[in-house]
Amino acid sequence: MANTKLTYITGNIFDAPPNTILIHACNTVGSWGAGIALAFQSKYPHAYNVYKAHCAAHTNDELIGTCLVIRGKPVAEGEKGHDIACLFTSRAYGRRRDGPEDILNATRGAVRDLLRQNGEGKPLHAW
Repeated sequence: MANTKLTYITGNIFDAPPNTILIHACNTVGSWGAGIALAFQSKYPHAYNVYKAHCAAHTNDELIGTCLVIRGKPVAEGEKGHDIACLFTSRAYGRRRDGPEDILNATRGAVRDLLRQNGEGKPLHAW
């Protein structure tokens, strides 16, 4: 695994510098319907469509504890070049989400998977 710097910043995650990876926890059912996930869906509709299709193509058990990195559009195309890292930390959302211990275990696995995939050593920004 490459050495990667994780940066914690107070503020708007969408203002992260170009060519960084924005990280957020996701469910495995393909829903970005509330909170920060809804903001990601609004800001990055293409990423949401990729995420939703990925969830539809895999079972909950296949996804839990993994990470889907969705490549952003290049800065030259008027985008900030943000990649989106979806950490699959729960099999459901809202009141049906997994328990805290299961979410923590899935988060560990998903972060390991993200670090493995980040071979370029891009900066990571978590919210």
